Order: sequence, then C-alpha cells, then structure tokens
Amino acid sequence: MRLPILVIHVSAGILAMLAGALSIILRKGSRSHRMAGNVYVISMPTVSAGGAYLAFRGSEADNVLGGMNAFYLVATAWATARRGRTETWALEWSEPPIALVLSAIWIT
Repeated sequence: MRLPILVIHVSAGILAMLAGALSIILRKGSRSHRMAGNVYVISMPTVSAGGAYLAFRGSEADNVLGGMNAFYLVATAWATARRGRTETWALEWSEPPIALVLSAIWIT
C-alpha cells in the first residue's frame, strides 16, 4: 500500500515544481498562467496529503503536521485567489483558529 502512494506523492511533487516554475515564468493573468496555477493547486494538496499519510504510517509526527500545514496553506491561498475582492468567505473566520491549533500541536 505504501509504494503506490509514494509514487503518487513523488509524481505530484515533480508536477507541482514544474507547474510552479511555469506559472512564475508566464505573464500574470494570462490563460496559460492560470492553467499552470490550477495544475499547481491540484498537485500540491495531493503531495501534502500523500506525504502526511506516509508520515503517519511511519510515525513521523513532525512530517504529518508539515503535510497538514502545507495542505492548509495551499487551500487558503486557492480560496483567496478564487473569491472576489468584496466577497467575504466563511473560511476567513475559521482560518486563524485552525492555524493556531496546528501551531500549538506542532510546538508541543
């Protein structure tokens, strides 16, 4: 069970690095920039969730929390980019407590 998740984790990580580099190179706001950004946003939660699961199976608490933190950061960044300037999103009120709880767990 570990090998297929490891292959997905590594493949998504390579794809995220390529898509991230491509989105930096391309002109902001262009169609290709958005497509590269979407690929990055899809691959990063895959990387972080897979890494957190593999770390959980290996009893590596720091890496589990690191994977959760990466997932949280990508999800909130995606949500921020997707909403309009004047829209208020329900997650905005829950983001700080979630980050605080994750940080407290990580520190202890």
